[in-house]
Amino acid sequence: MILALALFTLGVGAGLMYDGVYRAIMLILAILLLFLSWVIFSDVDIFSFFIFAGNLLALGSGHLTGLYLQDRSS
Repeated sequence: MILALALFTLGVGAGLMYDGVYRAIMLILAILLLFLSWVIFSDVDIFSFFIFAGNLLALGSGHLTGLYLQDRSS
């Protein structure tokens, strides 16, 4: 759950960036962080895929929230 919150925060930070290259780099690094933490800290089985998918949803929803906030501010 803490990882999902951290990924949501990274997604919001990436969504608030103006430059697309830095946004892409931040999202790629966040996905690599998610994958490495999934492999290292969990047993890779069918149920951990649901946790992995939930964390990806947290990252994606954070990114969309950041894009929405950036669009509203300009």
